[in-house]
Amino acid sequence: MIGKIAKVTLTGEYPIVSTPMGRLHGYKDDGVFGFRGIKYANAARFEAPTPVEPWEGVKDALDYGYVSPLIFKVEPDATFSGPHRFWPEHEDCQYLNVWTSTMDAGRKLPVMVWLHGGGFTSGSSVEMYTYEGISLARTEDVVVVTVNHRLNILGYLDLSAYGEKYQYSGYVGILDIVEALKWVQTNISSFGGDPDNVTIFGQSGGGAKVASLMQMPETKGLYHKAIIQSGVPNFMPGKAPEGERLGAKKIVEALGLDADTIDQIQNVPFNQLAEIALKAWPEKGFGWSPVPDGIRLLPYAQICEETVDIPMIVGSNISEFSLNAPDGDRQQWTRDEKKAMLRKRFGDDTDAVVACFEATYPGRDIINVFAVDDMVRRKTLEFCAMRAARATAPVYNYLFTYEFPYRGGRFAWHCAEIPFIFKNTHMDDVTRSGGIDAVIMENSMSSAWMAFARTGRPQSRFLPHWPEFSADTKPTMLFDTYCEVKYGFDDDLTEMLSHYPPFSLTRMGARN
Repeated sequence: MIGKIAKVTLTGEYPIVSTPMGRLHGYKDDGVFGFRGIKYANAARFEAPTPVEPWEGVKDALDYGYVSPLIFKVEPDATFSGPHRFWPEHEDCQYLNVWTSTMDAGRKLPVMVWLHGGGFTSGSSVEMYTYEGISLARTEDVVVVTVNHRLNILGYLDLSAYGEKYQYSGYVGILDIVEALKWVQTNISSFGGDPDNVTIFGQSGGGAKVASLMQMPETKGLYHKAIIQSGVPNFMPGKAPEGERLGAKKIVEALGLDADTIDQIQNVPFNQLAEIALKAWPEKGFGWSPVPDGIRLLPYAQICEETVDIPMIVGSNISEFSLNAPDGDRQQWTRDEKKAMLRKRFGDDTDAVVACFEATYPGRDIINVFAVDDMVRRKTLEFCAMRAARATAPVYNYLFTYEFPYRGGRFAWHCAEIPFIFKNTHMDDVTRSGGIDAVIMENSMSSAWMAFARTGRPQSRFLPHWPEFSADTKPTMLFDTYCEVKYGFDDDLTEMLSHYPPFSLTRMGARN
């Protein structure tokens, strides 16, 4: 049924589209058709998902679906620098959302499937306002899909030792996404999308989910290009099965269950399950992730031959999780005062570190040495080198180096690039403050992502030529108000910073 022409009925500004699965009632806003909360699968707890059955009549697709329950209490944090939305939680969370400028199946628009961040533990497809796909769909002629799926203990508790019923429990959260991609293959032409041109992209944990999908032979043909933003697999590795099964055993025993009574775990209320899990396996914390079984999900160190022909963009931000510069009016600080702050981390090596930083980033404020990430950047370059050596398709590397006019100037942190990719800088308080600079970078980054989705090459009229990555030359596209390609430019600084542990610095003024 792939390729079936969609039958669209417009009732005012509320379209009804016929898909192979059934009819859906969406909405139209600013020239874009939106369909929210589309159920793509069902699943019993800890079991593999199954596709939804076709239905009669018309289903509403106006509101977002449930998001996965979270194992930690949600706190209002970083909502100024990344506006968040908190949504009803339920284990029945296999829902996706679609934005498109057309529902003409003959258009065959590129399809971009977004996988949200939050590790494999938290987050949702609606958590950040800047995940909205309306701007991309309206201005770039692509179909945008965002996906909810199981997280944390629900998605990654490895109970495979307790029988065939739970053999995939260590990565059912990823299997949810596989089912969503199958839904795209079957239904996306009804929304004007091309099932033969699908790009998966994600940030942080979403990037690690992209990497996980690329370790699954069965996903061949479900997508055709991939983008990892600040989420290389070495940064969020799959765990060794033996240790995961021992941890799962602790939880099972804490619940008073064993191999004969294991099925009762499906009826334990989620809040009780989460509480017991945190007590029985406290070291697990935020570290939920897929558990490779070597069959359907291969270990990250082993390249999957079925995906070696997938072109990739892989990159990160200049600051990520590193400590940013201290708050205050840096215009009032002298160079000596800034060096005095830096000595609290670098000691006698401060002058050498400053000299290396200024050679790497000419004209940048030396206080930003505090903010330069070395961990994610280093792992990203290692991944790009491994991919370039083993894969048949190209990989392209980038680094987002913008300094935001925020709190006296802040290097791009973890998640900072998302509004620019989605052309949603107008929805974010901090990116709006960038004025024309934000618009320039939005055009640069988004156009590269869209060109890649169309052709597999991130070449855009807003950018200089972007070479394929090579371990010998290490070309990196620097995204900033002025974009340029540099070769191995930050090797010395990254190596130097890796020798210093993260430094805990509270908000201090120049003279504290």
